[in-house]
Amino acid sequence: MPTASVNSTSLNYTLSGPPTGPWLVLINGLADDLQTWSANIPAFAAAGYRVLAYDNRGVGLSSRPKGPYTTDLLAADLHALLVHLDVREFHLLGVSMGGMVAQAYALEHPNGSPAADGREILSLSLCCTYAEPSAFCERMFGLWAEIAAKMGVRDVMRDVALWAFTVAFVL
Repeated sequence: MPTASVNSTSLNYTLSGPPTGPWLVLINGLADDLQTWSANIPAFAAAGYRVLAYDNRGVGLSSRPKGPYTTDLLAADLHALLVHLDVREFHLLGVSMGGMVAQAYALEHPNGSPAADGREILSLSLCCTYAEPSAFCERMFGLWAEIAAKMGVRDVMRDVALWAFTVAFVL
């Protein structure tokens, strides 16, 4: 898979769909790699979109520079990746933490502003997300950070699955 060197990190990404289709940029949730989109990308590509999926820094095959990582930093990584790939107009879809990154990107690079650098968001889809974590979420994220340090990210994701899916699905 190709990588791009941006903001002192290497981002792993994939491109799917017709080269001339409108761009659709997918941003993953917390600790999810681009494989999260494997069931969706074929349908987006079949609909004619040029699909960009990537691993945020610290996830999947992207490099893992020392943190902390913020949504603003991840949004800056996205902007650098779009510049690297010369993506000018695009639909932006973020899920969970990816939705927070998409919001940070849209606020930092609003269409028509000098910060947009000639890039335009054609649509913004924010899925299963929020603008900022509540006190409850902050405590939950803190606990997940402790679990990850002691047991690993895989164990965190086992707990996340209990929050993210219905009882019927998990059982």
